[in-house]
Amino acid sequence: MYLRYADVMCRVCIELQRVKGLLKTQLSVLLFYCLFSDVLAQTHVPYCIDPSWLPYEAIQDGKHIGLSADYIQYLNDNTTYQFQLVETKSWQQSINFIKQGKCLVLPMLNHSAERATFMDFSKIYFSSPNFLISDIEQPFMQSFENIGNRTLGVTAGYRITEYIAKNHPQINTVVFENELAGLIAVASGEVDLFVGSVHSVNNHIQNLGLAELKIAGWGGPDDYLRMGVSKGHEAILQNIDQALSAMTRDQHFEIYNRWNDVKIIDNTNYKLIWQLTIGALFLFTLILVRYFSVKRYNHHLTTKNHQLNDLQHQLLRTNADLQKISQQDGLTHLYNRHYFNHLISNQDFKQKGQPLCLIFIDLDWFKEINDEYGHVVGDQVLREFAKLLKLCCPNDEIVCRWGGEEFVIMKQPSELTDAKTLCIGIQNHMKNHSFNHGAELTCSFGVAQLQTEESILSCLERADQLLYQAKAKGRNRIGISA
Repeated sequence: MYLRYADVMCRVCIELQRVKGLLKTQLSVLLFYCLFSDVLAQTHVPYCIDPSWLPYEAIQDGKHIGLSADYIQYLNDNTTYQFQLVETKSWQQSINFIKQGKCLVLPMLNHSAERATFMDFSKIYFSSPNFLISDIEQPFMQSFENIGNRTLGVTAGYRITEYIAKNHPQINTVVFENELAGLIAVASGEVDLFVGSVHSVNNHIQNLGLAELKIAGWGGPDDYLRMGVSKGHEAILQNIDQALSAMTRDQHFEIYNRWNDVKIIDNTNYKLIWQLTIGALFLFTLILVRYFSVKRYNHHLTTKNHQLNDLQHQLLRTNADLQKISQQDGLTHLYNRHYFNHLISNQDFKQKGQPLCLIFIDLDWFKEINDEYGHVVGDQVLREFAKLLKLCCPNDEIVCRWGGEEFVIMKQPSELTDAKTLCIGIQNHMKNHSFNHGAELTCSFGVAQLQTEESILSCLERADQLLYQAKAKGRNRIGISA
């Protein structure tokens, strides 16, 4: 850009040599003003953000923090632009500001048909899932289709709000200014459910210690986040896309890990870990790894056709590894919740004419182990308990880690008496096992048999309720249906 201006300046200077007197001075001043005012005008780019959406982005003490702040800093260092924050009080105000021209860029948002009328969008550079959040009394609803007459909290101006209004107009929604207000409304009973992005919802729940909240199902389409640029500023968008395309996979992961590693020490009930962090972060990481792997492979396929066969074989091997990872819990190496949901959704668990039992297991007083010995010891205890479960289930049982300190066993064929015998065997093994932390460890059980014409989710919910009853009666008990 500067070479272009220099070339123009030289040509004009040659012409100025032919002009004399005051006119020559005036033309010189005008030339320099036009050139440098144009450069300065294109250097500084005002942008707005969602002021309350950590860890994605937020405003704290007048400063932009979060994932998008790191991406903005990267653009400052790798483009000719300097991005300057324009403070707003809400996401809806940020949307209004870009419509009014008070800012030109929104660094982290979803594409939608309505937004495309006043913005152009960069390529996707970040993604994460949305979840339905409820109190612990609500059943597991799987998706929007099962909400029924319940009230659902949504956030003003969010893409998911627009999606629900278009695709699920029958849902009774209540609009809140931000996700924090929506979660508080669920905790207070003002609404039955709230839909929000996994990382920001988890951040708010940990900060407020909302132990009474849980995941109630998937929350519609995932967030595929881009940068939005006000229409008429294609040059800015082109520079942003070029800079983002030049980022390496390691740079993306460095930004993600920097904000994912932030831990808040409070009195939070760590039972929320199985509901939010473990399953959601695992799924998010899998999607992110797959996205950047496929993007890298596609680039090689288009630019280096002579490597086509080698890259195809490499892609097949990678997909096989990802399939294995998607079915296995990273800590205990048991099946994970994602695999269990996939299994029951495809009806693969049913064997005609054979009874089936579900066993819900919860380690008693596990939070005290983490508090007294630390999470490293807690993780070791979970690994030991997983080995003990596999030792007690040598046959065709499906053993998975449901999340946190909770586990599920699917036993088929099995009557209630068979399932109870298995639970007693697990109790006996635990009595004879010396765990890493040196203290005695017990667990509680909830056992339910799948009834005729009953869904597997209903049976799982009954087992969950029986587990809570066993814990309420003093723990180290077997709650079993009559």
